Amino acid sequence: MNNISKLLSHRLRGFSDFENSLTGFKNAIKSDVQYIEIDTRVSKDGKIYVYHDSKLGKEIAKKLYFFSVESKVLNALTYENGEPLLTLECALDLFKNRPDKNQILCIDIKDFGYEEKHLSVVNKRGLIHNIVFVSWIPQTLIKLYELGATCPLIFSHINLIKLKFLGNIISNIIKNTKIKISRSILSGKNKISDPLGSYKMGYQHNFLITDIPDFLTKILKEKNGGICIHKSMFGKGIIEMCRKNGLGLWVFSVNDIKEFLYYSKNPDVDVVFCDNAPFILSEYKRIGDNVLEC
Repeated sequence: MNNISKLLSHRLRGFSDFENSLTGFKNAIKSDVQYIEIDTRVSKDGKIYVYHDSKLGKEIAKKLYFFSVESKVLNALTYENGEPLLTLECALDLFKNRPDKNQILCIDIKDFGYEEKHLSVVNKRGLIHNIVFVSWIPQTLIKLYELGATCPLIFSHINLIKLKFLGNIISNIIKNTKIKISRSILSGKNKISDPLGSYKMGYQHNFLITDIPDFLTKILKEKNGGICIHKSMFGKGIIEMCRKNGLGLWVFSVNDIKEFLYYSKNPDVDVVFCDNAPFILSEYKRIGDNVLEC
């Protein structure tokens, strides 16, 4: 694997004026970027849309949460440029006809309870071998595993192993805790398989841990998956943990070619999220690996 093959377009940023948009998706699947990533949110009546936040932004509407709005309302909304919200089904139809059949689509599931529907729309189009499911919700990954998903599963979380002794203290203090802060949920290790109750939809889940429970590690390894962490948490400890457990390592998010090469040149890093993948790709084609030597 060469360095540029580890490049992932984070939320399709850089491919259009709006992230996770129809135009951005069309441009991304025509590019040479190996991994493209989208997020999904689910409407009140169960329609899956490509969007990151639980609430629509000002470029579309104000104070509208996906989980509280019917799809007929969402379908009538547009971005400032007149473009409609992208649905997962539409994205998959486009992806099926992408020029590069080796390109991988990473679907970051933000709402719990619709794993079977995600899997169904993927399988219906025969795309399961070109998909990676990513989630900050371990219960979602567990459910996908139980449903028989055959694609890689990636667990995004806040890993504190780099903090060493302090990280262990924090992890132990909150291991049995679940804290709601606005639309964010902070949870500890022992809550990884707990029922989500009223927190199923409309939240951003964050698990603060130093180690992953054995049963979840087994699931991730069996599915040729791994973990995704913020670059600030990258270090020797996380590398050793992934090596020991046979897990892949994904890192987010970088913004320049030097930073991209720092992570992509590391043999223990499998995928690097970038917030402007078109720029990284063009810079790599222009100067290649030499930027670190300049």
